[in-house]
Amino acid sequence: SIILRGVRGVPDFSYESEIAAVNRILAPGIETFFMISDPAYAVVSSSAVREILSFGGDVSALVPRSVLEAISGKLAAPVC
Repeated sequence: SIILRGVRGVPDFSYESEIAAVNRILAPGIETFFMISDPAYAVVSSSAVREILSFGGDVSALVPRSVLEAISGKLAAPVC
């Protein structure tokens, strides 16, 4: 009955609040809660992480260990 969304800044909040409003119409019993990111990660996005990885960069300081392990597994697999 709860949707938890991470928000990095004002643009994210604006977008996410629109999505939350639609969710309230489509699923009236579900509430959306927003968590503001740690300022150290406010500039980190999945697009940035993918771009850094595409150039062989190290993203270990930008993502949690579990994400890093999942990324490492995908990078080790052959790309089709």
